[in-house]
Amino acid sequence: MRLRSLIRLAFLLLFLPWLAPTAPTLAAALSLSNAGWTLSIDPASGALIEIRNARDSRSFNFLREPGRWEGREWVADTSDAASKHGGPWGLVETAQTGLLHAAQTRRPAPNVVESVYVSPSLTVTVRRELDDEENTLAETCTLKNTGQLDLSLPLGSVAIHAPLFDQYPDAPRSLAARCHAHLWMGGHSAWINAMRMGAHPPHLGLVVTSGALDAYSQRGGTLSDRGVFLLHPAAMQLRHGESRTLSWKLFWHDGWEDFFAKARALSGQFAHLSARQYTVVAGEPLEVTAAGPQTAWPDAGLLFGGKPVAFERIDRTLSARIPTSPGTHGERRVELAYGPENTWRTWLVANIVPPPRELIRARVEFIIRHQQRRAPGDPLDGAYLGYDNETGKQVYAARPSDHNAGRERAGMGVLCALWLPLCEDSAPRAALAESLARYAAFVARELEDDEGTVYGGFGREDSRRLYNFPWAACFHLALFKATGDDDHLDRFTRIVRRFYARGGAAFYPIGMPVLDGLETLAAAGPPRAAEHAELLEKFRAHADALLRTGKNYPQSEVNYEQSIVAPAVQFLLEVYHATGGREYLEGARAQMPLAEAFNGRQPDHHLHEVAIRHWDDYWFGKLKLYGDTFPHYWSGITGLAYAYYAKALEDAAGTTGRHAHAGAAGWHTHAEAASWHARAEAAIMNNLSLFTADGRGSAAHVYPFATNGLHAARDDPWANDQDWALVHMLLLEELKRRGP
Repeated sequence: MRLRSLIRLAFLLLFLPWLAPTAPTLAAALSLSNAGWTLSIDPASGALIEIRNARDSRSFNFLREPGRWEGREWVADTSDAASKHGGPWGLVETAQTGLLHAAQTRRPAPNVVESVYVSPSLTVTVRRELDDEENTLAETCTLKNTGQLDLSLPLGSVAIHAPLFDQYPDAPRSLAARCHAHLWMGGHSAWINAMRMGAHPPHLGLVVTSGALDAYSQRGGTLSDRGVFLLHPAAMQLRHGESRTLSWKLFWHDGWEDFFAKARALSGQFAHLSARQYTVVAGEPLEVTAAGPQTAWPDAGLLFGGKPVAFERIDRTLSARIPTSPGTHGERRVELAYGPENTWRTWLVANIVPPPRELIRARVEFIIRHQQRRAPGDPLDGAYLGYDNETGKQVYAARPSDHNAGRERAGMGVLCALWLPLCEDSAPRAALAESLARYAAFVARELEDDEGTVYGGFGREDSRRLYNFPWAACFHLALFKATGDDDHLDRFTRIVRRFYARGGAAFYPIGMPVLDGLETLAAAGPPRAAEHAELLEKFRAHADALLRTGKNYPQSEVNYEQSIVAPAVQFLLEVYHATGGREYLEGARAQMPLAEAFNGRQPDHHLHEVAIRHWDDYWFGKLKLYGDTFPHYWSGITGLAYAYYAKALEDAAGTTGRHAHAGAAGWHTHAEAASWHARAEAAIMNNLSLFTADGRGSAAHVYPFATNGLHAARDDPWANDQDWALVHMLLLEELKRRGP
C-alpha cells in the first residue's frame, strides 16, 4: 500500500506541472501595439484576445468575445461555461497532449512577446512580433519533441485556435462588428481573408510564410455562429529532439485584390492559383494559371492527377490548358510543385461534370423513378420526397419539417416543371408529364387551398412560413409555361396575391419570380392585363419597402445570412428590369457588396464564389453536423443576382438600349458587365458537385476536416433540397436567352 502511495506521489510530482496551467509570468494583460496594430494578450494563456486596427474608427476586434447564446440573442459572458468552445488566438492542442498550457510568457523586446507551452512529450514556442515597416504581425509556432519517443502527428492531430468573430447576432451588429472568415488551407500557400461583414475596410489577412496548413476544423458552431476555427498543419513526424516551425504574417488590406497583392509581397511561399472555371464540362480544357511567389523557382511545375502537365511560363506565372476526357467525371486536383527542390506544394481543386443538361436529365429521371411516392390513397401519393443514398429508401418525416414533403422539397417540382419543355425524347417526356401531373395533384390537395395559401406539410398543415409561397408560385408558373394550362397561371396569381395579403411586403422572399411572372402575364394578352397591373403594383411596393429598409435587414430563420441579402438584391434588380426605375438599380448596387462579402475566392470549386453557410447539414442532412457546407445551393441566389446586375450594367453602358437612360452617368463598361456574368456562372456552376452523373443528389457537402470532433469533409448521404441548384442553372440559361 505504501509503495503504491509513493508511486502515485512520484507521478504527481513528475507530471503535475503539465496537467494544469502554471501561473503566468506576467499578471496583467499584455498590450502590444504600434501605429497600425492594437493587440491584447492573455497572460494566463499567452494567446491573443484582441486584434484591432489602430486606425479603425470603429475599433473592431476581429477575435471572438467570450459569450453565449440565449435563444437567438448573443450575450457577452466571461464565465468558463460560456467560453468552453473558445479560447484565445494561437492556443495549440494535439491528440497526444490535449490543450497545451503556457509555462512562461515573456517580452524580450518592446514589440515582441513569446510564450512557451510544455507537456511531457512536446514543447511549443509561440513568438509574436510587430513589424513597423511592413505593418504586419508575424507569428511563429515551433513544435519540439522533448519526449523520449518519436512523435507521429497525422493531419488533424495538431490544431491551432483561430477564433475569428464570424457569427450573426443581427444585421446591425453583424455589419458593424463581425467578419466573414474565408479560409484556404492550401499547403505552403495557405491563407485566411477575414472580410468585415459590412464590406468596409480595413479587413484582416493572413498568409503562411513557413511550413504548411492543410485543413481546418470547427468547434462550437450553432445556427447563427460558425464557432471556433482550428487550423491543422500538414502531417509531420518529429524524432526525439527534432523541431518543426510554422510561420505566418497578418496584415491589413482593402479587399480581395489588395489581399492577394499583399499576400504575394509578404510571403516567399505564396502562389496564387486560379482557373477560368472551377467546374468544367468533361471534354473541355481546364485552364489554370499559377502566379508564383516573388522569389523565382525555375524548376516549378504543374501536376494533374499526380502527373506533370505541359505549361507556358511568362516570368513567374505558369499557364496550362489541361485536357479532360469526355465521360470522366469528378473532382480533380492540380498541384503546383515549387520551392527548394520542389518540396513545396499548393493546389487547385476543380470538378469535371457532364454537360449541365445531361446532368439535369439524369437528376430528373432519378427523381421520378426513386423519389416520388406512388401509393394511391396515401396522403403522400405523388409527393417528391428525400432519399437516402446509403439505404436506397425514401426519406420522410413530418417532424422535423425539413424532412417533410413540402417546403424546400418544392425544388424538385420546380426543376421537373422547368425541364418538361426541354425534354426532347418522347418516352422520358411522357413519363415526366405523368409524374408532374401526379405531383401537381398532391400539391393542390395537400399543400395549397383555393385562396392561394401555401402550407408547409401535407394535410394543409402550417401556413405561417412565407418562404413557401414564392416556391409554389415558381412551380405553377413553370408548369403553365410548359403545358399552357391556365389553371397554373391562375394559381400563380392567387399565390402571389395571398403572399402579400399575409404581409409579404415586409418579408425577404427567396426566388419570387418577379420578372418572369410579369412577362408571362403580359404575353398572355388582354385577358391577363388586370392581373399584370395588380402584381406589378405589388412588386413595386415591395421593392420600395426594401429600399426603405436598406441594410437594416430584419431577422428571419437565421439572424443574418446570405439568403436575406442576396434575395433583396435580386428582387430589386428584377423590379428594375420590369420598370426601368433607376432607384431600384441604385438600391441593389448599394447592397451588392454585402452579398459579395459572403463569397470566397479560394481556388476550389467548393469555395470559389460560393457563399458561407454552416447550418444546413444539421437541419437538412442525415449526418446532422453543424459545420461549413460548401457548396450550398442557395449560393445560386447570389449567382442570379450577379446575372441580373450584369444585365443592368449592359443597360447602363448602353449595350441593350432597354433602359439606356441609366447609362448617362457613364459608371459602367462592357468589360465590367462581362465580369459579373462570369461570376454569376461560377456561383451557379460550382454547386454542381452536389450531384453525380447518375442523377443522385446530396443535401450538403460538409467541407471542414471535422466539426465538433466528428469527421466531416464528405457529402451528406441524403438527397433533400439541393435541386434548387439545378433550378438556378436553368434560370440562368433562360436569363442569358432573354433579350433587351
